[in-house]
Amino acid sequence: MRNFIAIAVLVAVICTVQDVHSADEDAQPLTVIDQIKQVMEYTSKLTNSIKQLLNRRKNVTTQAAEQLKELGGNLGNTERDLSEQMANLGEFLGIPKPPPPPKE
Repeated sequence: MRNFIAIAVLVAVICTVQDVHSADEDAQPLTVIDQIKQVMEYTSKLTNSIKQLLNRRKNVTTQAAEQLKELGGNLGNTERDLSEQMANLGEFLGIPKPPPPPKE
């Protein structure tokens, strides 16, 4: 599937190069080597754009993972705090204190 997409992109770029070049009436016909050079140029630009998008995606994913980790830590602290408060309330009401929850 990747090969098919790569070939389709290559054909589209070559057609675009020829269309842009043919719009210029004074231009000399492009040689195959010139077409390949232009395709390589466009491919390089496209590759750089894809790399930038992947880096942005990686950064967003990393930030989301850090936020989830922080949220998980906060929830764990809240659970321990609630357990302690319930135990304190139980002691106040005369209910024996349960054993502390296991620490992670």
